[in-house]
Amino acid sequence: MARNYREGRERKALPMAVLEIQDEREVVALNAVLGNVDDGADVIWPGAFAKTLAERFHRVRVLWQHDASQPPIGAPAWAKEVTREELPEEVRGAFPEALGGLVSKIAYLDTPRGSEVLAGIKAGAIVENSIGYDAVKFDFEERDEGQVRNLRELALWDLSPVNWGMNPGAVTMDFKTAVDELVAALRSPDPEAVARVLEELKAMGALDVLLKAAGLVNDSQSEPEDEDEPEDDGESLPLAGNPLEVTRLRWLLLELENQL
Repeated sequence: MARNYREGRERKALPMAVLEIQDEREVVALNAVLGNVDDGADVIWPGAFAKTLAERFHRVRVLWQHDASQPPIGAPAWAKEVTREELPEEVRGAFPEALGGLVSKIAYLDTPRGSEVLAGIKAGAIVENSIGYDAVKFDFEERDEGQVRNLRELALWDLSPVNWGMNPGAVTMDFKTAVDELVAALRSPDPEAVARVLEELKAMGALDVLLKAAGLVNDSQSEPEDEDEPEDDGESLPLAGNPLEVTRLRWLLLELENQL
């Protein structure tokens, strides 16, 4: 059965992959993945952003939560499509079908909201990016899993950090040692390696928090808390503000989803 799509502005989000922070206020990050079927049964194909970036990039805004009623929170310095080989390893692992991505460099403004959002990104508290766009050229394709919309050309309107978007969010914590162990476990031929690392995270008191944040479990699946236990104020969890490690952990959890 063909699906109906509304005309006009659309949005698409994914976990924020921060690639680099330059000069304190400039963030280089992944905004979209090309070539994979996303949660909305859409595929953004390489070249979809080429015309909009060449002809009307000056009209692209950086907004908080797509809120065009408020002033921008940043200025996009540049945006470009990159190849699959240029994507971080964690992104390629999470999206095996990815053919590339849209990467941008944003200078966050020294305004109250701009500084607030930048601080949230650095601390790993804001962990998703979203794009606002018009679908200019597209077609439909029947696949085994159902109908897919192939997005061939998009008119980009905004690059927006968000709390939640279309695709699953992910964690806001950094466990550098655990991340390194997860990488090794995923690459190990030992079928028990992943299970051992997950048990270590559980022993740290971090596994349930990470899985909830990654959207892999919800509160109803969690075990009830012992009323005699003191409330956890979070200080026992190794929170950190390195967005590169936060990004690595987030994509690793997505890659782990099929193994949990």
